[in-house]
Amino acid sequence: MPRISVVVPVYKTKLYLEKCINSILSQSFTDFEMILVDDGSPDDSGKMCDTLSKKDERIKVVHKENGGLTSARIAGLEKANGEYIAFVDSDDYLHEDYLLNLFNAIKQQNAELAICGYYVVKGESQTPVYLPYKKNSLNKSEIDDKYILPLIGRIYDGKHLNLPGFMCVRMFKKSCMALEMFVSEREFFTEDDVFNILYAEKVNNIAIINEPLYYYVQHDQSLTNCYRKGKLHMLQNRYNFCEKWLMEKDLYQKGENRLIAAAVSAVNACIDNAVLLNDYRLFKNEINEIRKTKLYLEGFLNVNPNSLATSQKLNYYLLKFNLNGFLYIYRKARVKA
Repeated sequence: MPRISVVVPVYKTKLYLEKCINSILSQSFTDFEMILVDDGSPDDSGKMCDTLSKKDERIKVVHKENGGLTSARIAGLEKANGEYIAFVDSDDYLHEDYLLNLFNAIKQQNAELAICGYYVVKGESQTPVYLPYKKNSLNKSEIDDKYILPLIGRIYDGKHLNLPGFMCVRMFKKSCMALEMFVSEREFFTEDDVFNILYAEKVNNIAIINEPLYYYVQHDQSLTNCYRKGKLHMLQNRYNFCEKWLMEKDLYQKGENRLIAAAVSAVNACIDNAVLLNDYRLFKNEINEIRKTKLYLEGFLNVNPNSLATSQKLNYYLLKFNLNGFLYIYRKARVKA
């Protein structure tokens, strides 16, 4: 049995797929299997999976009807034989020591989870993103404060820890995973955060590798660059989940500032999503819907504007004082930039 299963959901990424697969096959750690999950892709990605699988006997291919990213991850997990699981997006690629360093960190720290930094790739530029830790592990008593709360809401004041939510910069122990940890990206925006919160509850130690090992590629077809219908509802679902989790764990008082930060981020994300409609009338309708939600009424309006970055502060005042036209012009210019 392989030590690691690498699960790669595939959907409309034929331009990037071969580079992704080659980066996995080139890993310095070789005791792994690769599971390519063709999620009913309408382009040639599914055929490419079959062709590329002939390169190496460690590659398995699963073809399924389209069900979304989470359903593809679950389909891959169900076929996985490895003790540890790594998820890789099919338009991204890996440093050659990605598997080796994550696996070794788990073993050295007696951990059930490892996390690393990453590069943001835009065209020819690669910007490294490091983790906010000076130590190489977190123990059980530190996980709530230093791992889960930073996932709930990110506060950019230089005093708080903030973490990337991507599952792809992590390695998981399969025996700690459960299907109920997976929520659909069609129901929750940033569904990876929800999984990571639920998974972290089950572990005793988290290994930290404060170096970039994953290449996160941003391109015009990325979901972050496309209008997402229902994004407001999906972010409200995330907020409700986090609020409930904090209450159930008796951490609401400690985590309230994180929940407010989550609401601010969600509202700002919905503003920029509305801008992508490229129609002021439709934009204004969505802004009016935002103002009716808990995200806005219980979260956004309760933030201390002095704690916000300059761009967030301008959003705050333009939205609060109903200056929709100025908000549209400002965010349209920022989104294009």
